[in-house]
Amino acid sequence: MIDQFYCLSKKCTNQTAAVFVSDILYSGIKGTYDVRSPPMHFACSDSLPCTNLTLSDVELLPAVGYMMSDPYCWHAYGQLQTLTIPPVSCLLEGVPRSLLSDEIDHC
Repeated sequence: MIDQFYCLSKKCTNQTAAVFVSDILYSGIKGTYDVRSPPMHFACSDSLPCTNLTLSDVELLPAVGYMMSDPYCWHAYGQLQTLTIPPVSCLLEGVPRSLLSDEIDHC
């Protein structure tokens, strides 16, 4: 789960000053999830999208009930190295335009 909108109240706004999330690898993950929430959740900032998210050998099945059709992605760029369960089709390809023109400090 990546959630740059997390806050304690129910009315969170899209953050413009977010931490740059990049080069994250999810590999060899097997387990179950509760059908009341998405098994994968990539909620990234509008102004500073997540980049280079990679999924490989991920198998998440519902503990009870039917499989969700698609995880949640918002401004999340990445790739699948292998097929995932559930299938992930919401990751965006390439590099966001906002990052091509701006310089970002890395630590």
